[in-house]
Order: sequence, then C-alpha cells, then structure tokens
Amino acid sequence: RGDVPDGLREKRVVALDLGALIAGAPLLAGLLQINCVPWCRIYIDGKQVGRIAGVRFLPLWSDTTNREGFQIGGEPGVSNNVWISDVRVSRTARIPGRPVRLRQLTGSMTVDSARVVGTVPRKFVGGLKVGGIGPMQAKSGLDVIREADTVTATPIKRGAPDKTHPSRGHSGRFAYDWQVVDRTFEWLEARGLEAYIGADSTPQLLGGSVPPRSDTPHFGGTWASEVPNDLDAWATVIGDLVHHVKQRGYVVSRWSVWNEPDLGSAFWKGTTEQYLDLYAATARAIKAADPKAKVGGPEIAHLDSTWIKDLFERARRDDLPLDFISFHDYSGDLNTLTRARALVDYHARRQGFPTPFPIAISEFNWSDRNEYGSGVAAFNTDFWHVRSFNAAYTTAAMTHAVKLGGFAHLIWSHTGGVYGPIRGGVKYATMQLTGDRGEQWAPFNALVGWRRTVGSKLLSTVQDLPPGVFGLSTRDPHTEKIGLVFANYGWAQRQAREVTVNLKNLADCSYRLKRYLVDQTHSSRWDVAEDRPEGSSQNDLQTVEDRTMNVSRTMSFSVGLPVWSSTFITLEPSGRC
Repeated sequence: RGDVPDGLREKRVVALDLGALIAGAPLLAGLLQINCVPWCRIYIDGKQVGRIAGVRFLPLWSDTTNREGFQIGGEPGVSNNVWISDVRVSRTARIPGRPVRLRQLTGSMTVDSARVVGTVPRKFVGGLKVGGIGPMQAKSGLDVIREADTVTATPIKRGAPDKTHPSRGHSGRFAYDWQVVDRTFEWLEARGLEAYIGADSTPQLLGGSVPPRSDTPHFGGTWASEVPNDLDAWATVIGDLVHHVKQRGYVVSRWSVWNEPDLGSAFWKGTTEQYLDLYAATARAIKAADPKAKVGGPEIAHLDSTWIKDLFERARRDDLPLDFISFHDYSGDLNTLTRARALVDYHARRQGFPTPFPIAISEFNWSDRNEYGSGVAAFNTDFWHVRSFNAAYTTAAMTHAVKLGGFAHLIWSHTGGVYGPIRGGVKYATMQLTGDRGEQWAPFNALVGWRRTVGSKLLSTVQDLPPGVFGLSTRDPHTEKIGLVFANYGWAQRQAREVTVNLKNLADCSYRLKRYLVDQTHSSRWDVAEDRPEGSSQNDLQTVEDRTMNVSRTMSFSVGLPVWSSTFITLEPSGRC
C-alpha cells in the first residue's frame, strides 16, 4: 500500500494489509511478525526491515472469540508469540480499493438421514461438582458430574478399623469412614448421573494441609495441594477407594488424576516430574483395582502442549494406563477445541497411541476472566454467563466438538448451588447452570435441549451455513428420531440468520416436528427479567413449534435463528411407517 515505508519497498514487499491486524496483539501473517507496542516492527524471514508508528487499529469481531478485538488462541487479552499461516478476520475484511462480495446471512444444511458418518459420545454433557440442583433438573440436562477432593474429605487411619474409621480398606493397611464418598454417589444415583471422579488432593495422613470432614451433610473437602509424602501409601489409598466404589456398584465414567497441576501452588506444589510420578502410581492403582476403569489426565487448567507431550511420553516410556487427555477450557474461543484435537492427536501419534485420542473437556465455560465484577474486559458489567449469549456459545462448542470427533465429555463449570446466590459476590457465583432458588439459566436449558434432541448416530450433512452458525444432525437408532441443532453465535454481525434444511432418504411416514428455542426472549429468564420472579415464565426450555406432517422421502423447511440463539429440532416418526 501507499503507506508502506520506503525501507519495505526496497525489500520488495508488495502489500501489507494493516487493516487485518489484531488490535493490541502480535501476529505473524505469512513471514511477517508484527508487534503492536505502540509501534509495529516488521520482520521478513526473522530480520527486522522496518517500523511503522501511529497506526490506529480498528476493533474487530470474529465469530469465535469473546471480546472486543480479534483473538487467535489462548486466554482473553494480549496474545503473545502467536504464529499462524493465514488470517481471515471478518465478513467485511477486504484489501483497500478491491471490491468484495459480502456473504448473506442465509444458508442451508442438507441432511442424508440414511447415512451415518460417526457417533455422538455417550454421557457427553456434565456439570462440575455436586450441588443444589434438584433430581428432575439434573435428569433433564446432565449425564455426568465431576467431583474432586473426596479423598481429602475422607477420614483415614493406618491399621485396623475403629469407631471413627469403621471400614477396613481392601488393602488391609488403612481404615476409612466412607461417608463422604457414599453420600456423593447416593446423590448422583438419585439423579441418574454417572461420576467423573478426581483422584486428587492429598489427605492429611499423607502430608496434606487440610483435615478430613466428618460433619454431615457434606460432599467434598477443601483442596490440599501438597505432594503426597509417600506415593506407595497414596496409591494404596486410591486403590482402596476404587475397590470400595466398585464393591458398592457405583458408576464411574472416568477417573482423572489431580486438578490443574499447571497452575502451580494453588493446586500442585510439586514439579511436572513429580506430577508424572504421581500419575504413574495413581493410574496403576486404579487399573489394578478395576481393569475396566478409564483413567487419564493431566487435568490442566489450559490447553498446554508441553504437559500433554510429557504425559504421553511418560505413559509410553513406562507403559502406563492412559485412556484420555483432560483439560479445562475457559478460553472463550471455539478455536481452542480445534487446537486441542490437533495437539492431542499429534502427540498421541508420536508416541504410538491411536487417534483420534479421547479428550475430556472436564471444565468448560465462556471466559472466566470476564465474570461479572471481575474488573477484566468489557463484559464484566453484566451477567453474560447465564444469558442466551453463553447458551449459544455452549451449543456451538458442543456441536463443534462432536463434529471434530473424539471428545468424550464437556463438563460445564459449575453445576449450581455451589457458590451461593448469583449476586452474592462469591467468585464463580455468576457461572452456574442453576441459581440458588432453582432458577434454570439459559445455558442449562441449552443442555436440556441438547439431551432432548441429539441421538447417538451422527448423520451426513452438506453445510453452507452463514457466518457464526454451527449445525449438527443426528439420529436415535432406537426411535428413528432425527435431531437438528443450530447455534447462532455470530459476532461479525449481531443479526438473525436463516437456514434452509433439506432432509432426504426419510421413511414414508408421518413425522412430529418439535422446535425448542433458547434466545433473548425464550428460555432465558435473565435476559427477560434478570433474577426477578417474573422471569419464571422462561425458566424451562420453551417449545416454539409443534406440528405433524406427512413425509414422502424428502422434506424442506426454513428456520430463523435469532441473535445469540440455540435451536433444537426433533423429527420423530408418529404412528406406523
């Protein structure tokens, strides 16, 4: 362009489109690394060739990020040392002076109901921690609950049982009071939920700083981040726990090792190498007690290639059990799922593990850095986590994860009733599926819609969807119900979209079509009335269409997708086909 410095023209750089740069974030486009700090240094092949000052960058919105500006990977805020090969910023991005045809906010999805191309994970949707959610609520929206620190909460002693430690462990080395464990699983059973259990938090007996709990009713304990002072004893305790769970017939979907060891002393006061030692002892103990158990880690707070690489390498070197990789996603960036799929499979292949290697997103939410009152980013002045905005983000993430393949769980953080009233001021109180009075916030209703709609068989689709729209089609092999899911999470233009759905190879039959909607006026009581009682009319998932039609092999219809919406459509055969 005309404003490229003379020094760059001498290097024969033809064009530098500054309009596509990221406000406040470094970027490498092709061979150009640009650090905006308040001026931009320009590099070609690693050599600085020029500098531009006084450039004003315009804020941009993408369809996958979470704040003003364009984010590529990582947490909200300035992204350092980001290396990419291509930049496509928004539907209005252009080279100055060159006309561009804008994509209309309409599109289509053609579904072949007879062609199965994959499966949807069993027990996919979960919540973090046992909480105040009721049995009927839990059964309608969740499959699994992740619980932690039960070992710390359990009274343990060496030797024979006594009055306060009435149960002898399978090993015979320790005695326990299993009331916290049993109460947790009884809570889960009453709600028809499976458990995702953390083998984590060091008990006081093995050097932990937190005493066990004997009061009732209580579920978990308080976290102890110390490294166990005796790994052999730790492995014995974990083995006794798994034996107890198995003997009682409790259902555990997965066992994970520790919680967020990458955060340092907050959850793990040891080194990475010490964590890998702990993982080895724990995973072997779990498999010895229950060979069918699924065990994994490293349960990291962020998607971190080094931790994933190190765990794969240790598992390969020492022939350790490793059934899945787990990480927590508060990035607010749907691209994180794409990166996770690529990173995990890359390291899995290098160490001889099969791909796609299972991944558990064992904590999930839109960015926790933008919680109400946090003082971070533009979104902290409203309760965005409980609105239809986050429901759309959640639905888009679930859709994207299923289409990428190999994701075993998406566990929403947090379940509800864990951190008190939404206006109580406790951290994470604004990031719960349900309120302290049983309110169902919009993301929970999106989970209800997902479970009500999505079958186990992923159907073939040809998609030409508008920007910001994510779509999925499934079939239930038992009922032959067709399920369609659409999320309109578009930032490029905060407008409604429209999708024409074409279904082929249907049975000649009468079908009942039901459409459920979560948006700013349906199924989102916060958008309608915040936490006031008058929002109760939108407490549950709302049905906005219910009709029966006769079908002969094919069907077509259009569906409007409001701003920040989650749409769930079921087509169920009615009568004889």
